[in-house]
Amino acid sequence: MAVFVGIEGVGMRQSFAIAANEQGKILSVVRQPYGISLHTSPRAELISRLAYLIRDLASNMGEPIRYFNGSTICIGLTGVTFPYDAEVELPREFEQLGIKDSKLICTGDAEIVFASHTQSDNGGAILCHMGSTGYIAFGRKHIRFGGWGPALGDEGSGFWIGRAALRAIGEEYDLVEEPPSKLWNQIQDWLQDPADSVEEWSFASGIWRQILNEIEVRKLDPRTAIFAFSHEVCRNSAWQWRVVASGLTIPVMSAWEKGDQKAEQIVKKAAHELWHQFNKARLIAGAPIMHSPIVLYGGVLVHHPPFCELLTELIHSQGDESIKIILPSTEGAMRPVCGALLFALGGSNTRNLCLPKKDVIDRLRGDVSKTYQDTILKND
Repeated sequence: MAVFVGIEGVGMRQSFAIAANEQGKILSVVRQPYGISLHTSPRAELISRLAYLIRDLASNMGEPIRYFNGSTICIGLTGVTFPYDAEVELPREFEQLGIKDSKLICTGDAEIVFASHTQSDNGGAILCHMGSTGYIAFGRKHIRFGGWGPALGDEGSGFWIGRAALRAIGEEYDLVEEPPSKLWNQIQDWLQDPADSVEEWSFASGIWRQILNEIEVRKLDPRTAIFAFSHEVCRNSAWQWRVVASGLTIPVMSAWEKGDQKAEQIVKKAAHELWHQFNKARLIAGAPIMHSPIVLYGGVLVHHPPFCELLTELIHSQGDESIKIILPSTEGAMRPVCGALLFALGGSNTRNLCLPKKDVIDRLRGDVSKTYQDTILKND
């Protein structure tokens, strides 16, 4: 029996794998409580986590990992942005898993997000989580703009928003602005108690409290804690710094909703940066301004509805009210891992992503809806 596999590495908190037969009937689904990314996950960790995913996927079917020898596997991974990532780096790492004679398709997060949410060859997507990117599918073209990672870009992303907020606090201190802003108060409160189970946030909170205590003993301006804190977290781990800075989106959005002008400037600038990336991709693809549907995806958009509404208003103001916006909650949208599976079922290769026939898409969507949509494949 021919077996087709999709793998999703998009969010920081979870990753997924799914297997199906050639008709789109789901055979196995697994979720692991950790994220994977091509350029920000240490390589040994990346391989280990991919191996666990595929091994668990086979185990669910009562099979060893070699069951997937000769299968078609599509990996959609954050960090797969350029042809070198898709055609050299990720395949080289995948070889270490020892799965023989498989057909490997490598692509990025935006591609599988768009496919899973629209099951279409035409439209676009804007992703905003720890990273960001704009994406257009138009005819046979698949165009990305941005998504260059924290070392070079990711404008408008959660990481960008967090860094912009800390820079604003630094500027506030340098300008001797008194009293401290709502933005500072929200950031300080959140860092002292992130109120979440994210390991990196809890660790960083301990560092923050220690530095803040030392500053208060010396009766220094507490805003200066952000400098020592940021560099200490950076020294500890680049990945940890990215997670912590991205988490600062939470107090930034809270400050914005409370009327803080600095937060408002950051949030509005972020929305414009996201639109800019999308519009650049659209221009490169030669797609019309009313090219729709447009998928809005990623934790910053999903968990902060006012920001999602702001970006939606910006899109409509630049194009047309008729542009259809698709969110993870939209009827018919599936988890990104299903987009990877669709590319595997569609006879794709890394340079030519194709969807399967409508009956296969319908069968997969029906299977997801009936059995998995509210459980392991919940689209969050």
